[in-house]
Amino acid sequence: MLNKSNKGLLACLSALVLCGYTATVLGNETASGYAVESKALSELITHPEYRFSAEIKPHTTSVISSELNAKLEKVSVRPGVSVNKGKVLAELDCADTKAQLNQVLADQQAVNANLELSQLQLTRLQNLEDKQLVSTSQLDETRTQQKALQANLQGLKVAESSAKRAVSRCQIIAPYDAVVTEINAGEGQWLGMGTPVFELYRTDKSEIEVAIPLELASQYQHQPALWSTNVSSQKEVKWLRQSAVLESRQRMAKVWFEAPSKQPIGLAGTLLFKEPANYLPVAVMVSRLGQQGVFINQAGKAEFKPFESAQDGRPALVPNHWDHTWQVIVKGQQRLQDGDDLK
Repeated sequence: MLNKSNKGLLACLSALVLCGYTATVLGNETASGYAVESKALSELITHPEYRFSAEIKPHTTSVISSELNAKLEKVSVRPGVSVNKGKVLAELDCADTKAQLNQVLADQQAVNANLELSQLQLTRLQNLEDKQLVSTSQLDETRTQQKALQANLQGLKVAESSAKRAVSRCQIIAPYDAVVTEINAGEGQWLGMGTPVFELYRTDKSEIEVAIPLELASQYQHQPALWSTNVSSQKEVKWLRQSAVLESRQRMAKVWFEAPSKQPIGLAGTLLFKEPANYLPVAVMVSRLGQQGVFINQAGKAEFKPFESAQDGRPALVPNHWDHTWQVIVKGQQRLQDGDDLK
């Protein structure tokens, strides 16, 4: 049995042996260089990604109103229906409008007939003038009547054009591909000029709306993003514009992208922004003398390469002049100093 003093002596001897072994190992490693692992810079480069919730919005929201004072005779669509450009949405009772057009056309026929008669009379008078059988005043009167009829005909042509436009407004037509969201009038209702009848969402030029941090919006301006939903794979979408009005409290900016075709208004999804510049991950970075950087294996020696600007805990931007063949130390870099020998 060992007494207490013998046990204490044995513990001290064991500690001395262990310390001596550790010192020998560390001394051997320092003398011959630190054992590290490295990879080519090109293998470590990453591109940070940012995801934001987004939604497809209509390019245009329009209220389509009556352009005539008339009764609503027929509605050809229902709310929620998709319509193509040129589709007849409704028809108005245009009996009076069509009657006005017919009256103008009839007046034109009458004036044309009088013009023909006036031309015949003018021709006869000119023949008689050669024989000195008619006075000059009679010729002047006939010519004046003819000019008046021509002016009247010109006015009737303007009236015809106006009446035809009015008749064309007897049908309310979709101005573009759209979805009917609201119908504000019913069949048999009297409509005054300007009365709202339909509300439409334009669908042939829908947009993706997203709110992103202002700094990111400035960084990614005019860059494409990747749009994805639960029912579709990722698709690159084009940057359209950024709002000039900022949400100052949250420092967020609204940005719009061109939506893929044939995707419904209101569809929610995700926009993925992928950083085009090259970054290095935090795991390979170290801090020396207040600077973030990496160690590279330069001909068997550790060489510290600081980043131009980097923040603790965030990937660092790789300077453009860095050689992508550099061997970046990825294991054992935490204990290194600039100029240390490497195995």
